[in-house]
Amino acid sequence: MTAQVHGQAYGVRSMVAPLRRVAVRPPSARGDYPVAHWSQPLDLDLLAQQHTAFTGLLVRLGCDVEVLSPADDMPDACFVYDPAFVVPGGVIELRGAKAVRAGEPPLLATQLVDLGVPLLGRLTRYRGWLRPIPPPSPGPAPGRW
Repeated sequence: MTAQVHGQAYGVRSMVAPLRRVAVRPPSARGDYPVAHWSQPLDLDLLAQQHTAFTGLLVRLGCDVEVLSPADDMPDACFVYDPAFVVPGGVIELRGAKAVRAGEPPLLATQLVDLGVPLLGRLTRYRGWLRPIPPPSPGPAPGRW
């Protein structure tokens, strides 16, 4: 079931169905891109042009595009898919593993709430289900199958 807020549908039920309403965030000109592991040198003008072209493509495909404000000092914040899940009932704020992305989930969740999407929940801590996977055993010695 897709919920209706202010006459607008939201929520993801398919990874292949046509997009109807999307949120995008242009990249900020201010941020420590090397710390976020962006290739250097970074061409911020080209990055902005590509984002504008991407947004234009979404509009031409019939999407209602919500353009969020750039997030200064959060280089990866232009990747709005990562910090939250939007499900038929609302938004679930996630928690990133990279310290450089820690401010993104609450920022995005707040902005989506401002757009009328209810906040359903928030991942506040890891509960052991994100344990590191041990490396595989070396296996049998060569020639000893």
